[in-house]
Amino acid sequence: MAADYDKLSTAIIQRFIQMLGATEALKQARRVPRLEVAPDGTVLSAVSLMEFSMLVRQFKSVGGSISVYFMKSAIAPLVPSGMILPEELR
Repeated sequence: MAADYDKLSTAIIQRFIQMLGATEALKQARRVPRLEVAPDGTVLSAVSLMEFSMLVRQFKSVGGSISVYFMKSAIAPLVPSGMILPEELR
């Protein structure tokens, strides 16, 4: 499942790059401990549910409920059936 969280994290970061610009989006993503992110928003490190949850909370802190909406739309086509998601994205 870690690979799935990597893909979801990448989708969220890349969505915020489109919305906020690369500098701000990457700055926010890199505040999550143990999360390595390439300049294009691709996640380079293995991501657990814990890191994914931290990333979600970090971007939610930037834009509140509208951020949650954009995160949900970014990951919707990528979420496998039965995957555990942070409460904010359920």
